[in-house]
Amino acid sequence: MKKAPRARRAAAKTATATGPRAGGEAFQKGLQALAQYIAREGALPGRAVVERLPDGTEHRTGIWIGNQKARRDRLDATQLAALAELGVDWARRVGSGPVVLLPPERSGHRASPTHALSARAGPRP
Repeated sequence: MKKAPRARRAAAKTATATGPRAGGEAFQKGLQALAQYIAREGALPGRAVVERLPDGTEHRTGIWIGNQKARRDRLDATQLAALAELGVDWARRVGSGPVVLLPPERSGHRASPTHALSARAGPRP
């Protein structure tokens, strides 16, 4: 028996200037949902947050902000500035190297042996 010839695949769509790098619709919708959430709650959303937009659609804002952080090296300057304006700290620090968080200084507080800087300080007396 002879096999039927395979159907050809449709040509791939070409990218347009209105894609995600140009601040496309999806990014703007996420930004709108994030701004709405921050205005109401005063903080960034957790991963499970789903925000209802004025047009009645739901946006998975918590997942969206996590995805933006994971892809922050591919966001353009305008997108990063928009996120930074809403108070997203990591959007301000792109390209500045790793961020090291230190505990707040307290009188009489000594760094624990597992503290990241304790290896530089030398052995404890």
